[in-house]
Amino acid sequence: MENQEFILGYQWSPETKKYNGEYRFPKNKDKDEIYMPPFTTLVKPPETEKEFAAYWNGNEWVIDLNPNLVSDHPPIDNYELLMPDFIEYLKENDLWTEEDEIKRQEALDNIERRRIEKEEEQEEQERNRDYLEILKGIRNEFLMQSDWTQLPDVQLSEEQKESWRIYRQQLRDLPENVEDPKPLVLDINHPDWPVAPS
Repeated sequence: MENQEFILGYQWSPETKKYNGEYRFPKNKDKDEIYMPPFTTLVKPPETEKEFAAYWNGNEWVIDLNPNLVSDHPPIDNYELLMPDFIEYLKENDLWTEEDEIKRQEALDNIERRRIEKEEEQEEQERNRDYLEILKGIRNEFLMQSDWTQLPDVQLSEEQKESWRIYRQQLRDLPENVEDPKPLVLDINHPDWPVAPS
């Protein structure tokens, strides 16, 4: 194989037509024609700058942008997480499209909407906590007003005492059982208030 002659060819990708590199293949001394490996040409591709690449169009090499270095649209998984510096880089390199701008604004709008919703939820929770404290104060007042029913010498039947005991227990349980204390605070005749025995 030491005396074997080789021919220098230039290969391209069958998928992208992009130049893949040099390829040395043996020359057939017994025949005049050259056996050409698939996707190979004897035409040397031109030299290119790093952001460009050579592509074989079937007859000659053409120069176009190198997709490994320049992309029409970089993959963006989450527009909310984009840093301003990266967005500036994309804009400076003409990689930021109008669609990107719309999606970015939608992402920012979603962030702002969630922020407002969270603030409103926290404010609502805070108001509920305030109403709950007021509710407990009213509840305590009702308990004090019915303390007399539990005195040992009170003139009530056992059945009446039991009714009052149940009512007072319902008052104690009320703050934990009520979902929204506001209506009960604003209306002491609200149907969710336990009803005192007659």
